[in-house]
Amino acid sequence: ETGNPVLVYIEGMAASGGVMAMVGADSIYADGGSLIGSIGVIGGEFYYFDGPLAIDGGIFGGGITTGKGIEQTVISAGRGKDFGNPYRRPSEEELATWQASVDALYNQFVTHVAATRGISETTIVDEMGAQVFGNGQALAYGLIDGTRTWDAAITELAKLAGVEDNYQLVRRRGPELSAFERLFMMMAPEGSADLTATQILQNNLCSAAHLQALVYFGSPADLCPQG
Repeated sequence: ETGNPVLVYIEGMAASGGVMAMVGADSIYADGGSLIGSIGVIGGEFYYFDGPLAIDGGIFGGGITTGKGIEQTVISAGRGKDFGNPYRRPSEEELATWQASVDALYNQFVTHVAATRGISETTIVDEMGAQVFGNGQALAYGLIDGTRTWDAAITELAKLAGVEDNYQLVRRRGPELSAFERLFMMMAPEGSADLTATQILQNNLCSAAHLQALVYFGSPADLCPQG
C-alpha cells in the first residue's frame, strides 16, 4: 500500500500461518537452521467415547472409563449444531461439510503462495505437501530467497529501500526491570477494586507499551494518559 519494500527475516521457524503471512514480502531470508513450510490446513480433532461410564479426575489427572453405561442429552436447535460432541459420532454430512471448508481454505492458501512466490500449485500440492523444510530445501522450492544473518538482511532491506548506508534502526527500549517486576508487571495495580474492567485493561496495556512493541488495532495513545 505504501510502495515501500517489505523484507521478511525468519529466526527459527515460519510454518503454516507464518508462511501465509510472509509470502507477500518482496524478499524473504532465513537465519541458519530455520524451518519453513507446513502449507496445509487442519480442521481440528473430534473424539468419540463409546458408552462412557465415568470420568475420574483423580490426583494425577482425569480419565474416562467406557462401557456403554452413560447417555448424554444435548439440547440444541439446527441440524449439526452440536458438531464435535464427543458423545456421538459425526455424521457423513457433517464430515463432508467440514472437509469442504478445510479444502476451500487450503486451496486459498496454495493459490496465495503460488501467486506470491512463483511456485506452481502442482509443485505445492504434489511435491511439497504440508511438510516443513530446512533452509536448503525451502530455497530450492522458492519459499525463501536465501540464508542470511540479521545484519545482512537489514543491509539488503536498506538496498531495496534505496537508502544505502543512510539509515538508522529504531528499537523500542524500556526501563530495566528485574525478573520479579516483569513477572508481575501485568497485574492490576493497587486499589484496582475501585476500577472498571476497561480501566484495568487500559492500565495494563499502557504499562506493557513501555516495555515492548504491541500489535494493537488503533492507537494505544488514545487509551494512555499523556506523558
